[in-house]
Amino acid sequence: MSDAAAAPETQDGPAATRAPGKGLLAGAAFGALMAGAAVGFFAVAPRIAPTPALAATAAPAEAAHAGGEAHGGGHGGEAEGEVPKIVRVENLVVNPAGTQGSRFLMTSVAFEVGDSAERVLVAREVELRDRVIAVLEAQTIAELTQADARTRLKEKLSSAVAPMVGPRAKVAVFLPQFVIQ
Repeated sequence: MSDAAAAPETQDGPAATRAPGKGLLAGAAFGALMAGAAVGFFAVAPRIAPTPALAATAAPAEAAHAGGEAHGGGHGGEAEGEVPKIVRVENLVVNPAGTQGSRFLMTSVAFEVGDSAERVLVAREVELRDRVIAVLEAQTIAELTQADARTRLKEKLSSAVAPMVGPRAKVAVFLPQFVIQ
């Protein structure tokens, strides 16, 4: 028997000695992760929060106190005689800065504002979503995972929305859903 028959040569050279299933296993794991995220986003989340992507609802004072205080140290939009309202931007999925698409943040944001500010935010839904996404995408994973990240993020979101509703309107921000993957 010749040496050529005993050790078949390949054009791949040293790369042919790798286990053939490792790349397939990594691809399957990544696919399973993405499938799980898609199921959670499209199937589970709507059942948990069956409201539309942007919803405005009246927020009683008791509910706001139960949720904790946000930016500004109290309720937002409580000008003289205005009833606080909640405007929600739900099911946002963004890639944080510097992740090249390998990580994502899935969140929902709720803004507590007065009646007049609520009407503005609902009427300008596209701009509101764009401003929120811009703030979220500018954050790095390191910034999002720091101890006071949620507080700082609430302040940045409030500042981003303030020009839409006017300088005198108070905007309280809540993050009812905040998942980093």
